[in-house]
Amino acid sequence: NSYKEQQARAIQAQSNLQQLEREVRENPTNFQGAFNLSSTYMQLQQTNRAMQVLDGLLNNTQADVNVVMGVVQAYNQLKNYPKLEAALEKFVKVSPNNPEAWYDLAALKAALGKPPEAIQNLRRALELSAQRLARDPKQLDLRAKASIDPPFNALRQSREFQALLVPK
Repeated sequence: NSYKEQQARAIQAQSNLQQLEREVRENPTNFQGAFNLSSTYMQLQQTNRAMQVLDGLLNNTQADVNVVMGVVQAYNQLKNYPKLEAALEKFVKVSPNNPEAWYDLAALKAALGKPPEAIQNLRRALELSAQRLARDPKQLDLRAKASIDPPFNALRQSREFQALLVPK
């Protein structure tokens, strides 16, 4: 009996997967369907296929900020840092005035051992954060956060990093 139930569930899962694949193939802007498909692939331990779907979302010219953010979160959960880096780079393009987007990209670049890129992205994050603080002092001060945030430990002693921490 339990074998038949397992078999029935497997058949149902395969049917659901085929339906999701068809929906996404026929409607490339069905972003929620694509996220569901990627999630289904992950549940089936088909990581490569899941990442193909996520890459497709990231490269879709109609992907908005929310779609790109979803891909960022997915790659972060998968701990796939090269893909996360590409997703964050796309995120700062679709949301160029978001200080946290630049900050997260800087933190990842620092963690990946890319100091010049980390400093450049952090500089942009801190500029945007300062502008936002000038408008609303209750907002998070990313300069204060960067001074203690572990991803920046390797950069903390560098002249470039120290210069960024000096309030303008």
